[in-house]
Amino acid sequence: MLVTTSAAAPSPPAATRPAALVSRAEALSRYVTATYGGDRRYVGDCAGARPDPRGVCSLEKATVDGGTVYAVGAPYSEIDAFLLLRADAAGWRVVDDHVPPESGGPTSGPEPDWFEEVGS
Repeated sequence: MLVTTSAAAPSPPAATRPAALVSRAEALSRYVTATYGGDRRYVGDCAGARPDPRGVCSLEKATVDGGTVYAVGAPYSEIDAFLLLRADAAGWRVVDDHVPPESGGPTSGPEPDWFEEVGS
């Protein structure tokens, strides 16, 4: 009796393989790198973050307008901005951000509609 083994199917060429989907954490990390610059880095959820002068953490605030709103800032400090993230075919991405004015300070532009639902 002749026994044959079938070889495993070859992997498709790199150009036809689907790209890895961008996770929420990766989308938040990309925002921090692009916006804060320098040696600032995304350190994850604020609930588990340790004090870090170079760290930026996030806190999920609300689900609005077909996306999720996250507040970002230094661990155990003030919120710097609110980000609206949505998922699409490539994964998660920041589609809008809002930096609220400092107390008594000037506004940086109109408040987006989605921010009204956050209830900061």
